[in-house]
Amino acid sequence: MTNGEFMNLCRIASLVGAFVTVAFGSSLAFGQDNVSGDWKTSEGVMTLTQTGDQISGRYTSDHGEVLGKVQGQVLVGYWIEDHSDKKCATSKNGRSYWGQIQFTFAGDTFSGRWGYCDDPVSGNWTGTREAKPVFSVNGRWQTSEGLMTLVQQGDAVSGSYPQDRGEITGMMKGPVLEGYWIEDASGQKCAVEKNGRFYWGRIRFSFAKDVFAGTWGYCDNAIDRKWTGERVP
Repeated sequence: MTNGEFMNLCRIASLVGAFVTVAFGSSLAFGQDNVSGDWKTSEGVMTLTQTGDQISGRYTSDHGEVLGKVQGQVLVGYWIEDHSDKKCATSKNGRSYWGQIQFTFAGDTFSGRWGYCDDPVSGNWTGTREAKPVFSVNGRWQTSEGLMTLVQQGDAVSGSYPQDRGEITGMMKGPVLEGYWIEDASGQKCAVEKNGRFYWGRIRFSFAKDVFAGTWGYCDNAIDRKWTGERVP
């Protein structure tokens, strides 16, 4: 084989490799869809939030909670409720009624199994996604008030940041979060408390993908102070 023939074979191999990557690799990436959103399931309406490979969620039956980890298309984890037909010997998240789950997702549907406590999963649990979140603020944000972690479930957002045990609570309206910050201490004490603390104020954050520009104020006063942030891994 001449050097020219060898180089031609290398070029062909490179093109074939690129084709395989595009044709198959990208389809695998698309297959790993984020499962966040509202789901109509055989156990009631369920809202799931995915951050990385971690899943948390709520559903209507007995204040149901879902926790787990997604691996490819499969969610493996637990359901937790206030009551069920079998009480477990140990508690999970402070409740004694729980069991294992395994959901296999295919786009906007899933088919799954569930069981009691650590028993094998045998019951059916299915669902269809009704709505995907238009914009999710889940994750960690480096902000002008310190590192902040936000969790979004449906339109509801909660979060925390280190300054004076800071807490965020609010609702998304499109790409805008409107709500409150709450701390142990700040420059102004409010006349009424919020979530058991007297130091709080209103916030309004406008998100644009991985950054936000916001304003905040004390108590119910005008929100005219800047609060900015950028999403971090």
